[in-house]
Amino acid sequence: MTSPVIVVGAGPVGLGAALELSRFGVRSVVLEQHQGATRHPKTRIISARTVEIARGWGTSVPVAADRRPSVALAIGVAVSLRDAMLTRLPAPASRLIDRLARSRDLANDD
Repeated sequence: MTSPVIVVGAGPVGLGAALELSRFGVRSVVLEQHQGATRHPKTRIISARTVEIARGWGTSVPVAADRRPSVALAIGVAVSLRDAMLTRLPAPASRLIDRLARSRDLANDD
């Protein structure tokens, strides 16, 4: 079997690349070093663009409405990567997530 494209890694990016290639009629082969799926998550945040791309594949991205990010979204400010953080600012997305969660909680109170 020959393929014009070899995709290395069957994680989200590798599988996504293989799907996109197939949509345009390009044959590919995916190589993965592990025999099975990992038990650890490969992503924590799914952007709106990722959902749009998944729709193009004919699938949807499962979104857990009850879950919040497992890490606090913030922007750290430091002089360099080796120096201590001077301050930590909440990322705009974290405020949006909190606002959406509150509106969902209010809707469920009815």
